[in-house]
Amino acid sequence: MFQLPPIPSWDALHPIVVHFPIALLLFVPVFVALGVCVPRWRVAMWSAAFVTLLAGVAFAFVATSTGDAAEKFAEGSPAVDRLVHEHEELAEKARNAFVVLVPMLGALLVWAWRGKSAKRWPLVLAGVVYLALHSGASLILANAAHQGGLLVHAYGVRADIKAPPLPVFDESIDED
Repeated sequence: MFQLPPIPSWDALHPIVVHFPIALLLFVPVFVALGVCVPRWRVAMWSAAFVTLLAGVAFAFVATSTGDAAEKFAEGSPAVDRLVHEHEELAEKARNAFVVLVPMLGALLVWAWRGKSAKRWPLVLAGVVYLALHSGASLILANAAHQGGLLVHAYGVRADIKAPPLPVFDESIDED
């Protein structure tokens, strides 16, 4: 019988939701770069970048909130406590950096949408500057993700996800 899996508690959701902002926010530059390189795609690509950035920032807020709730699972040695603190600080800095990038990319999109001038190089230059700023925020995000990976894979920190009981199978059934 098909059933939906149980929804974990808020503090156990962090390992599930944390990958969404990472993927979304690291993919935004692909759309921006396509908009820089292909002028006729600019508005469409930067629109896609803006929507992806908004979704990534929204998930970043969810991820930091669930991470705060899951912090109790990481209590342990001083090394783990220090790493948790560094991970939390980097995650919040990354989230805040991307929040700052939202109006910047929004302004670029409006400029591209309304700009009908013959000189497009200022718009292209602005796109390249945005990519540089986004790269800086992505570096902070990558470091936060690395710290989280260390917590899980090097120190064994795990969320308390309740596993459902295993199903009981009838061994008397003969399958030939």
